[in-house]
Amino acid sequence: MLIVDPGAVFSGSVIGGLGSNTLELGSAASTGTLTGLGTSITNFAAIQFDSGAHWLLGGNTAGLTAGTISGFTIGDTIDLTGFAAVSETFRTTHWS
Repeated sequence: MLIVDPGAVFSGSVIGGLGSNTLELGSAASTGTLTGLGTSITNFAAIQFDSGAHWLLGGNTAGLTAGTISGFTIGDTIDLTGFAAVSETFRTTHWS
């Protein structure tokens, strides 16, 4: 599990590895921004927004392996190049 707080900065690639690795997005007084999903941030089986967390996420679907996104709520944004909503669904508890 990798816990990221708003304001975190990464240099280079962040690779989740094999298994059930989770990218956990922490909460703070400000909105966090994380770009590079699927390109420089890869191989996470799940993305979890902490309660009260607000994030702007950006990236590309090419290397995005997250199967479960939980905690996504009002104020959060995910902008992925190459994503076409065809069979995905959004529910108040998770996105699949």
